Amino acid sequence: MTEISSIKLLIDRWPNRKDLAADIGVSPDRVHKWAQTESIPARFHARILRAASLREISISAEDLVRLHDDQDGEAA
Repeated sequence: MTEISSIKLLIDRWPNRKDLAADIGVSPDRVHKWAQTESIPARFHARILRAASLREISISAEDLVRLHDDQDGEAA
């Protein structure tokens, strides 16, 4: 599996955004906003990791941290 380089690509590992939203208990609109802003609030990270594991989607906590790392000042 290739490295995830954006929040949008992480989200796109699900069959669709509605499925991700249902898996973690949020609205599809919220998932769309995350893709637009390239940021997922930390309070949802554990839910995403659990949902990914259940679907056998390869996403790690390190992926989530790396995607939100603002060391270059570019993260939202």
